[in-house]
Amino acid sequence: MRKTFLLFVVLVLFGYTLQAQVKPVDWQVITSGSEVLVAPGSEPGGGHLVWGDFNNDGYKDAFFIGGQSSRSANLFVNNGDNTFTKVENEAFKPLRQAGAVFIDYDNDGDLDLVTMGLGLGDDSKESHKAIAYKNTGATGNYVYVKDDEQSGKIGGYGVHASSGNSAGRIIQAVDYDNDGWMDLLISGDGNYNVYEWNPTEKDGAGDWGWLNSFTAILRNEGGLFNIKHDLVVNGEGRKNFDYTRKGSVNVGDVNHDGYADFLSQGYSDYTQGGWIARLYINNQDGAFTQSDYSSNLNGNEEYETIFADINADGYDDLVEISRAVANIHINNQAGGFTKYEESGLIKSVGSQLTAGDINNDGLLDIVVTGMNGEGENSDLGATKIFYNNGDLTFTVAEVPQEMRARSGGASFVDINNDRNLDYSNTGYSDGWNSAIALNILGEEITTNAAPTAPTELSIAAYAEGKYTLSWTAATDAETATAALRYNVYAKNLDTDAEYSYAPVDVATGRLNVGGEIVPLIHGTSFDWKLPQGNYSFAVQAIDQADAASLFALPDITAQAPLDYQNGVQKTIESALISNTSTLEDVTFLLPDALSFLPTSATLKDGAAGFTISTPTIAGNGAGTANSLAVTITFAPTAAQEYVDTLIISAEGTNSFILPLKGTGTQPVITADSTSVDFGIVELTESKTSSVITILVTDPIAVSDTPEGFNLSLVKAATYVDSDSIFKVVSSVQDIQVTDPITYAITVSFTPKAQQEYTDTLIIRSQYADDLRIPLKGTGHITTGISGIDSSDKVVTTQYYTLQGVAINSPIIGGVYIKKEIYATQKTKVSKVLYDDVK
Repeated sequence: MRKTFLLFVVLVLFGYTLQAQVKPVDWQVITSGSEVLVAPGSEPGGGHLVWGDFNNDGYKDAFFIGGQSSRSANLFVNNGDNTFTKVENEAFKPLRQAGAVFIDYDNDGDLDLVTMGLGLGDDSKESHKAIAYKNTGATGNYVYVKDDEQSGKIGGYGVHASSGNSAGRIIQAVDYDNDGWMDLLISGDGNYNVYEWNPTEKDGAGDWGWLNSFTAILRNEGGLFNIKHDLVVNGEGRKNFDYTRKGSVNVGDVNHDGYADFLSQGYSDYTQGGWIARLYINNQDGAFTQSDYSSNLNGNEEYETIFADINADGYDDLVEISRAVANIHINNQAGGFTKYEESGLIKSVGSQLTAGDINNDGLLDIVVTGMNGEGENSDLGATKIFYNNGDLTFTVAEVPQEMRARSGGASFVDINNDRNLDYSNTGYSDGWNSAIALNILGEEITTNAAPTAPTELSIAAYAEGKYTLSWTAATDAETATAALRYNVYAKNLDTDAEYSYAPVDVATGRLNVGGEIVPLIHGTSFDWKLPQGNYSFAVQAIDQADAASLFALPDITAQAPLDYQNGVQKTIESALISNTSTLEDVTFLLPDALSFLPTSATLKDGAAGFTISTPTIAGNGAGTANSLAVTITFAPTAAQEYVDTLIISAEGTNSFILPLKGTGTQPVITADSTSVDFGIVELTESKTSSVITILVTDPIAVSDTPEGFNLSLVKAATYVDSDSIFKVVSSVQDIQVTDPITYAITVSFTPKAQQEYTDTLIIRSQYADDLRIPLKGTGHITTGISGIDSSDKVVTTQYYTLQGVAINSPIIGGVYIKKEIYATQKTKVSKVLYDDVK
């Protein structure tokens, strides 16, 4: 797809001067090739553009839902070259004043979609829609189909934005109760499909009626959503959340306990005062308590409040911007906040916020869309970026006109996988607009580095309905250690069920969702309320720019004693990697307090590629042992992935289970562009020829390799009859097996005319890519015979060995290859054949 870029190197400022410590980024605005993010004729206000890798190709794709008077629902695949292609799908129901979220609600590893909004031209009961779309995954070519069963579960709870100018989020996805299933948090206008009793604080009474606002959690119960009532602790009893509309809902973790808190704000028809903000603290038992600090927060129309760790201490702060306020509330780590009204943020109308570290200094910057709070630029999208100064103040910078829009949705998202946050925006700006801008850094700004993986992951024995994971904090070149966030992953080794706190590509560690502050774990421990079973666990770190580390596995020497009385298998894993094909002395160790007697070491599947040696037992007494060492050899025979499971059986305890993974990578042998030149052969008659012997050294030491060799010549476009010009004299049968294998190929050159001839010798092997050697020779008519240059020719070959073992869970790991350089020697000899001419 053709695309055009517009480079903005100079950042335009207004009213402020960039402080010395702030480094602004340069933006490369894509002016064509991305405009498809807004379908022709659509009005991208009153809706949202959300980002997620729906086809699992490693690049985040875009889905837009909404509009003001018009309705739309469009999916765009990220082509990986900064262009997007619209996916035609009649299953999508166009909506207006809408929201959407990517969510893997069935835990199959593929992102599903949920949309909510108005499906008709009015806001009647029938117009409210809540629709779930299931991703068919790789076997179904990643197509979204309407999930009728799921849509039926949520269809009665569809909310919508209050107007076409609203930009606040109305739907969020998070696992609020840590049970391994992502739930939905919704808050918005006009849910006329819900009829219930609504006590009010206005007059102390209440009434039955159809709701015109709604705030609720749709709990994911094994893949299906169900509405949950009475989740707020209210004295001795329970009550529903205070319903709000015309506002927003956002998720964070203000008390650093690994359980999601949330904030809703807007207008309440059932609460004294009308405009309210409610901060709800997760009680860790499925219920919430309304924070006393809620009274210090503002409720306002068409704006939102977000969670963001402004001072990088690991505790979520609050940022609220509206026509009346522009405040930050800094978390005091003791259940309260300190409000700062003079931080450099600017009031805005119809504002939507998002945060991310765009200049790679480890601090969260903020983008605000909307109209200026004092009425300036009221007809334009007054989008502004606020750079975090690190002292609870911000420096404001105006963005290029092409990047401005209001009443839509702005995002910081890594579009091209360079670990730097890019930018997208949709909405109104002197006309309907969508924009994508690549972050090309700027002066003295370096590419963001991913954090290191956490270490010393341990899993406490299952107790009180949960596993407790703990780890040692990771480090990062830009983000403070305290500000790093974490994601966890688990796989049930008996059922193959997979869980993660946030959707993720487990192999690469890359988050599958983005564009906003993704709900993640603060701190270095996590309570996971999974069903009791046999699991493989892992943890990763994520920095303030959403760059993620690889997953780290448990430390096998730091496990708690096995609970062998309940009969549950435990998983012991190792992240040890060897540069050779042998992993020596993988030691399984138990604390001294519990000894065991190993009885066998076996491979579950017995897959080709893995072999084990006789285990070495180290004991602490007659008939008992507390450790066992196993040597594992990985010898792939093809370019493919190999997985198996090492099982250590023992008396008096459960088995140790160690997932194994290795990948055989196809060797690559290449020659440089230097041709093998046979020189000038003087023609006294057609039998005159030059002969060259090429010695090839193949470092692979496989005994049956010669059976896989075949030699052939192929024709090029610049000669006529190669078969009688260049010819292989030797054959594959002449090859003698050595270690490494060395074989000779003799090629003759017999010109027929006074001209240059070319060809290519291709050496093929069962275990390597083709080795192509260009051949060249020239025939020349003369009355005499001249010698031929017999100097040696050397062609450099590169070979990637089949050496590498990843000891990991079956889907966590990578390809480990070692690059070596070899020389292929070509030896020339000259030989002239002639007969007397009669």
